[in-house]
Amino acid sequence: RDCGCNGVYKLHGSFNNRNKYKNAKGAIIFFEGDQWKINMEDSTDAYLFSKMTTIFCEATTPPSGIWHGDRGGTCHVQGEDYPQLMEAVRAIQTAWAHELAPKSTAAILESVIGILKEFLEDREL
Repeated sequence: RDCGCNGVYKLHGSFNNRNKYKNAKGAIIFFEGDQWKINMEDSTDAYLFSKMTTIFCEATTPPSGIWHGDRGGTCHVQGEDYPQLMEAVRAIQTAWAHELAPKSTAAILESVIGILKEFLEDREL
């Protein structure tokens, strides 16, 4: 059952000093506390789905992909206005610094940047 939360989300104002996003059916994504949240209507008083991990909370935009609800159900989110390459690089760097702490973060980060650039430039995708 589609609760109206599936689809492409576009920039629609701000909430708590972060961008707020809305899909064509009126569902919103907003940031509150330490989580990105989805509500099926344009209200920040409640939410159905959330994402809470270090990498998503450090990001200035919510993650695309499958979101799972606390009470079951899923929602497929695709962000049209989300920053791409540098946002991903910063999120990876933050995760390594806080959770993985590799010996050579700079070398690994350089490799990741190269891979992401190739991916974005691949016209067959």
